[in-house]
Amino acid sequence: MANSKTVPRKTVSFSDARNIGVLFQVNHDLEVKVLKKFIQKLQDSGKNVDVLTFFNSGEVNLYNFNFKFFTDSEIKSFGEIDSEDAQRFIDKNYDYLFFASVEGGLAFDYVLAESKASCRVGISREGKEPFFELMVGANQKELDDMLENMLKVVETIRV
Repeated sequence: MANSKTVPRKTVSFSDARNIGVLFQVNHDLEVKVLKKFIQKLQDSGKNVDVLTFFNSGEVNLYNFNFKFFTDSEIKSFGEIDSEDAQRFIDKNYDYLFFASVEGGLAFDYVLAESKASCRVGISREGKEPFFELMVGANQKELDDMLENMLKVVETIRV
């Protein structure tokens, strides 16, 4: 990851946060429903929410909600992403960026590393510490538990 500039990271009280990014990877219909519910909860609390994911070329979009995506055909040989949607997501100054995935991968690591988000939130995984300002318990195996726990922790932040 070639982030030549250090991004100033700062955490704001979640109640004061306005712009939220959600980077996600889901694998089946149940997780899609969970993610939609999470996004709706953020929107219902007055947050502006942008959503981004990654597809391998040839995969079919089965998600029935508004989001942006990039594909493996848009990843250059050195890992840079050549996608306007992904670049806009990376460049936006989100108050919080939630990584909603039980698994992850290099494409997501790139977006997290390059993101201008003030506070990147994800599940605790060994070796992924540089990608997050806040990591929550790794004992969740289900996406709904993971998202609920991340939101619960973030909602307690008072700055």
